[in-house]
Amino acid sequence: MQLTNMEGSLMKYLKNIIILFVFLTIPCIAKSEVIETWECTEPNDIEILFIVQLNEGGATGQIKVANITHDAFIDDSVYFKRWNFGLEESCTTYNYALVIKSEGKGVYFDFTQGYTIAPTKRLKCKNI
Repeated sequence: MQLTNMEGSLMKYLKNIIILFVFLTIPCIAKSEVIETWECTEPNDIEILFIVQLNEGGATGQIKVANITHDAFIDDSVYFKRWNFGLEESCTTYNYALVIKSEGKGVYFDFTQGYTIAPTKRLKCKNI
C-alpha cells in the first residue's frame, strides 16, 4: 500500500510533533531529585572520567563526561544499571552507553563508529 503525498506529509508532520514533544518533556523528567551518584575512573587511575546520577523513579538521570552533562535514560536491573545518552540525529538510538554492574565494575560503549559488544573502556566505579 502506497501513501499519497498528503498522507506522507501528515505522517512526517506527526513524527515531528512526537519528536518535539519528547525533546520538551525530557528536561522536565530528567530534573527530578537525584537518588544515587556514581564516580568512575579507569581501573588503575584516580582521575574521575564519569559522574553519573540516577533520578527518583529510576528511569532518568544525568551523566557528566569531559565537563559536559547529558540527560540519560536508564535501564535498571538487579545486576546492573545502564545510562544511555547522546541521542543520534535520527532520534531512534543512542551514541553512548555506560553500564555499571552491582559490584562497581563499569564499561563504556561508544557506538559512533558502529555497534559492538566490546566496550570502549573498562572502568572502576564507586557509589558516593
